[in-house]
Amino acid sequence: DARALVLAERLLARGWHTQLRAAELVFALMPLRHSPTAERLEQAMDLTGAALRTREAEAATLARFRRATELRLQHLQGDGDPHDILERDDREAALDQTGAASEPLAATVERFLRDTAFCDADGTPPPPPSAQTDSGDRVVSAAKRCEAERPRDGAGG
Repeated sequence: DARALVLAERLLARGWHTQLRAAELVFALMPLRHSPTAERLEQAMDLTGAALRTREAEAATLARFRRATELRLQHLQGDGDPHDILERDDREAALDQTGAASEPLAATVERFLRDTAFCDADGTPPPPPSAQTDSGDRVVSAAKRCEAERPRDGAGG
């Protein structure tokens, strides 16, 4: 038990426990239970509690994705709710975009992007939101622009 405890403490000190699956984590923490002190048992509880919360959050994310994917599949197969606007085909790009950039929402988004440095290297703002495919793409596109164009500390730009 003494040798296992030393190995467990090294594993924890190096942060390797964060990469372990649940059964591996429990096995790695077992020496803390076999050589109990209040501090060791509290550490085991803290670590398993954190791992449990992470896994519950991951499971919830996977469950949401599966539900959304199942709905998408139902729509693709013609079995979805015809009133479900989130699963309709995006036809916005096929519509006439004349004047879209002057709409209040598009103008506000463009101003925000310009004011928060979401622009090309030459200062050109991104295309109006209406010219992009969907809101998720807009957010990703804006985030990439911000990351690419924001000066790095000590990196010279």
